Amino acid sequence: MPSAAFYIYMITYRFSFLFVVCAGILLFSGCQLFSVSDELALIAPTHEGASALGTEAWRVCWLADSGMVQTVSGNLPTFITAARELPVIVAAWPLVSDAPAGWSFKPAGFVQGTGSMREAVELNWQDGFAAELLLELAQKGVDLRRINGGRLAENIVKRSDSKPWLVDRRRLVSDILEGNLWVYSVKLLELNDLVLPLPPGIWYSAWPLADPLTADGSGWSGPLPDGLHLFIRPADGTAVKVWVEGKAPPVLMKVW
Repeated sequence: MPSAAFYIYMITYRFSFLFVVCAGILLFSGCQLFSVSDELALIAPTHEGASALGTEAWRVCWLADSGMVQTVSGNLPTFITAARELPVIVAAWPLVSDAPAGWSFKPAGFVQGTGSMREAVELNWQDGFAAELLLELAQKGVDLRRINGGRLAENIVKRSDSKPWLVDRRRLVSDILEGNLWVYSVKLLELNDLVLPLPPGIWYSAWPLADPLTADGSGWSGPLPDGLHLFIRPADGTAVKVWVEGKAPPVLMKVW
């Protein structure tokens, strides 16, 4: 009769054999279950103004698997590699052919926490603000694993009603850097009712989600927050840069 040691040996041998077989199947089947990074396809959003101006390519920035911000320009869809232990943060700017040098739409974006196992990322204009902000912080050495980027992006969209250009960016960055980030760090800027001295025509804001402005002979009237605003007229590619500060008349800084 076989000894107890013999049975223990046989059981150990069988489990060892099964482990080697399973490991081989996972290794050679291309299964990404235990992969430390994912290759993600980027899918671009559409925009009437960008299409009218001729989108030739996209400038894409993302948090690469090295932990550094990486940049590439080209057509979409394209592929990037993202590490699962890092948040997935992507910002993409449409490069339009009929816009003057120095003018650009704000980016589309995507923000998700760690542990991604997706195969594709659909960029959207709502998350561009958060993605751009987080990538700038990463370039300054901020560890984005300490920030719940997905929740931050959702909070920005919710509290701004999908109008992130109304968010007080300076206050938000300050709270993040000081470790005081919470739901009410996302505060909206006050709006000023004013008249912009825009030449006649239909103008698109650099913020893709903003409604087009229709200016007549007396310009355009409506609410805008403090700060720098860029607009472009697709009919002829004319761009303007406007500074708004309180109730003072807007300053037309540049037309080109």
